[in-house]
Amino acid sequence: MSSKHHHLIEAYGDLVFDLLESSLGNTQNAQIALTRVLQDLGAELTSDSKAPPFEVHERAWVLRHACNHVFALESKIGQARPSAQDRVILDGADSPTVRLKAFDHYFRGLPLLDRLVLLLREKHQIPFGEIASALGLP
Repeated sequence: MSSKHHHLIEAYGDLVFDLLESSLGNTQNAQIALTRVLQDLGAELTSDSKAPPFEVHERAWVLRHACNHVFALESKIGQARPSAQDRVILDGADSPTVRLKAFDHYFRGLPLLDRLVLLLREKHQIPFGEIASALGLP
């Protein structure tokens, strides 16, 4: 493992794992995706190219790899969509536990791109420019 690869793991490993787990909703799938992300990063860092593999933002480059794996896994496992009844439960639940479960179910039913943007911006405070770069958006 190169020192650059080690640096990326130290700097972004927790962020990437949290993003994977939060967006996929499953620790096992997140661990599988993290292993693949780290393999991809290592392969790019050890390629013959002398230029850095990222254009502007190192973190966005790392997140792009993570998001690509989330999209790939999501297409394999699919996601349930929330129903109108789920929205009523979220609005009318008295118990914080019930509200949290309803919110979690509703959040998981959002389109993957929406979940990723919300997680990156609201949970991890990533600037919009980096989010766009990480998601390959203009």
